[in-house]
Amino acid sequence: MSCSPDTTRCKFWTRDVDYVRPDCCTSQLRDLAFFVDDLLRSHGIVHWLDYGSLLGALRDGQLIAWDSDVDFGCFRSDYDRIAALAGEVAEAGHWMDLTDTAVIRICSSKTNHLHADLYFWTERDGLVQMDPQSGPDWPGTAGAWTFPSDFIQTLEAVTLYGRSFDAPSPVREFVSTYRHNSAWTASPDTTQLRQRALLGARTVLGRVTPLRNAYRSYARHRRDEDLRLFHDVLSSGPLAGKWRVFGGVVLGLERSGRLIDWDRDIDVVVLRDDLPALFQAVADLGESGFRFVENFLGNDGALIGIHLRRRGFQFDFFVADLVAPGEAGGTATLEFRELVLVDGSVLEQTGRIPYQDSGYLPAAGRRWPCSADRQAELELMYGPNWRTPNRSWNGSAAPYVTAVRPYTGVRGAWTPLEQLL
Repeated sequence: MSCSPDTTRCKFWTRDVDYVRPDCCTSQLRDLAFFVDDLLRSHGIVHWLDYGSLLGALRDGQLIAWDSDVDFGCFRSDYDRIAALAGEVAEAGHWMDLTDTAVIRICSSKTNHLHADLYFWTERDGLVQMDPQSGPDWPGTAGAWTFPSDFIQTLEAVTLYGRSFDAPSPVREFVSTYRHNSAWTASPDTTQLRQRALLGARTVLGRVTPLRNAYRSYARHRRDEDLRLFHDVLSSGPLAGKWRVFGGVVLGLERSGRLIDWDRDIDVVVLRDDLPALFQAVADLGESGFRFVENFLGNDGALIGIHLRRRGFQFDFFVADLVAPGEAGGTATLEFRELVLVDGSVLEQTGRIPYQDSGYLPAAGRRWPCSADRQAELELMYGPNWRTPNRSWNGSAAPYVTAVRPYTGVRGAWTPLEQLL
């Protein structure tokens, strides 16, 4: 099954962890890159190829095999000029999405949302900064959100699908210092990794192990890309400042500075009062390639969670109620519910953790909001030995759990917001 401008796009990133972009999507993204370049050139608007698109052009002369969009950089001062070209874009059969003021997205069509993203930068005091600035530096680089303006005073040509595109100059120094790292030329593509993994599976164990490690490194890279995208969508929309991570993601980062190797999800808690913002965030994530899997209604019919997925990694929202201190005093708590499987039976358990001011943890090149006193929260959730990894940890016996009961609620289909308010 292939896609065209008349159909919805292929969601190839949801098929399996080893996905590569199909030819139908490659063809449309190539044509879209050519169209955007022609459009901006014809109106004298300065622009340059950036991020993964620039890396693919330099390394292979084509988009990275698993990339799902095209990235350009432009000046913020040209935003209104570009936005005014929406009619010209429509006449060509494409569609300009202006819902996010941080980026203009030009889609293959109003039906097919394969797209080129135009990111906007402002030059001030010898630096070029993303406007609005959306996060701190990526690990191993001097800054993905700020770089010296000298790099775009004179642009140089790079080749993408046999065609010349403008890029920051000197481009190799730019990519090595401000986008990826000095090893960017050696990064394997998906096909190479898969071929090596198949070859390794047919050889002795001593040869399989390094190939498996290489694939794991690549999988972590892909996961971190998705984490950055997830963070940026939440932080640039109506849910900004209203969410925080907790649970296993905080445990791994606090314990070792990285996510737990066997953890395949990230847990986010949101207050029930912020459901409208959460639903809009889920819609925005859907536009960015995150797939809705199911939601969870509690035994009382209230929404308790939403489960999304992207490229084999889960993103779970927990809906919590803020419980005020009792008459005897104390602190406010977050009360949330989750489903657990015990001896083949699905149970609904209620947990409570103190409601705290926000702190932040670094991961995947972003600052993740979390509780300020993370160690106290982790001790409550995982016990005093939380620093010691434990694959057999039993959540139902954890100190934060206040009630456990058989689950009789509903899970699966999307529930409209108006039915929950």
